[in-house]
Amino acid sequence: MVMMYAMFPFLILRLIGLGLTNVLTLPEMAMSTTLVSIGAVLFFGYMFIGLVVVHEYGFGTAIGSLLLTLVAMMIIVFILMLLFTLAADVVDFFQVFFKELMLKIL
Repeated sequence: MVMMYAMFPFLILRLIGLGLTNVLTLPEMAMSTTLVSIGAVLFFGYMFIGLVVVHEYGFGTAIGSLLLTLVAMMIIVFILMLLFTLAADVVDFFQVFFKELMLKIL
């Protein structure tokens, strides 16, 4: 629920920026980029405030929770990369094995 409320200003400012890209010239594009950046900052700010309010965390606890979540996400991505690399090596092994088997048979 917090995510929807946090996304609202980001989406509105993104749509305004999208509309401005059809009107503004290249030197004036900084205004559109600034609007989108403000929307992103508001999104992350509202998400942080939502995390603090919903879970009744203090500021330090919320920062710690976010950092631990980021570390856990990096560990998961690392394990998935290892898994995909291992799967690719296994597929490569069987391809080479069957090629060698076919060369020995023929």
